[in-house]
Amino acid sequence: FQIKINDQWGFMTADGDVLVPPVYEMILSKAPHAQPALGYFGIFQNGKMGIYHQEKGELVPPRYDEVTLVGDRQQVDYIQILHEDSL
Repeated sequence: FQIKINDQWGFMTADGDVLVPPVYEMILSKAPHAQPALGYFGIFQNGKMGIYHQEKGELVPPRYDEVTLVGDRQQVDYIQILHEDSL
C-alpha cells in the first residue's frame, strides 16, 4: 500500500517491507504505468514520470512525459518512453 512521509510517497507491504522508498511526489500502482505483482511502479518527481522496480531500484529516472509498461500480467516485454525534457 502507499505510504506518505513528509509529503513524499512510497509503497510498502502489509508486513512493513518498503517496496518503493517514500521520496517521490506520486506513485502509480496500476497498468499501464505499473505492474505491482511483478515489482514495477510508476514514479513522479517534478511533474515527470519514471519506473521503479522493487528489487532493482529506479529503472527509468523520472524525467519523461510518459512511461508505460508493455506486456501482460505475467511479464513486462519492454518499457515505452515518450519525450524526454531537455536537461
